[in-house]
Amino acid sequence: MKVIIGLGDSWTQGEGGLPQEYFDKAGGNLINLDRDDDDLEILKHEHENSWVNQLTKKYFRDHKPINLGVRGYGNIGAVKNLYYSKLPKKITGGKLIFCLSGRDRFDYPSGLNNEGLRKFKTFYPQVSVPQFQWYCEEMWNENAANEWTLLSIIEAQNFARLHQLDFHFLYAFDNISDMEDYHNLSRHIDWYSCLTRDTTLLDLILEKDDLVGWDNQRLVDRPQPSKHFTNCLHPTIDGYTLIADYIYEHIKEPDPTPKPKPIIKSII
Repeated sequence: MKVIIGLGDSWTQGEGGLPQEYFDKAGGNLINLDRDDDDLEILKHEHENSWVNQLTKKYFRDHKPINLGVRGYGNIGAVKNLYYSKLPKKITGGKLIFCLSGRDRFDYPSGLNNEGLRKFKTFYPQVSVPQFQWYCEEMWNENAANEWTLLSIIEAQNFARLHQLDFHFLYAFDNISDMEDYHNLSRHIDWYSCLTRDTTLLDLILEKDDLVGWDNQRLVDRPQPSKHFTNCLHPTIDGYTLIADYIYEHIKEPDPTPKPKPIIKSII
């Protein structure tokens, strides 16, 4: 069986990719929608409209879509989610596509006996939130966040190689091209596999909807979503279609002048 496996956070799960009736119910903004992580009705719509599913429906019809994205996850939990999932026993080919989350998020096992969709809890570097204060002050630092991000890419890349899958990664809203020459970890990553390079999916969508330069508060305060971007800061159904099209075009026709791989002197 050929597969398309999608890893990531809400931008992979498909949050925001709901029919108009849900926006109407929430007064135009899905932030007001009463839901939990395991709301099967909403999750069904999100998976159906996600870039993972649209990529298979439009371009890879002989592949099975496997959407492992979970909203709120960081990159650690996104990759570790591979081990909690019932993947097909016989994978004969396909692609593993990792849509990176924010580098500052830190995931740890939830301890809930693997029940429900969410297997990990996530720390965010928001010192104003009491439950995150210790993480911000005692655990978080820029180097650690960068290293965890690189290690997550390496793990996803190795998993893909083990299962003979093509590996690609791209940036949802946090571009990490500044880490292409980061100590000796970055030398383990095939940077040619990156589909966004000098941009992010967020930047592509904002440009498409003429929203470049708008801050988050202004984007949230919109009474209704634009064509490709919700006011809860996620792609709409059309936005996920745009992402699926983008991924396909860059897989089909890779950048003819990719950046050279960094030359790194090992410190080991």
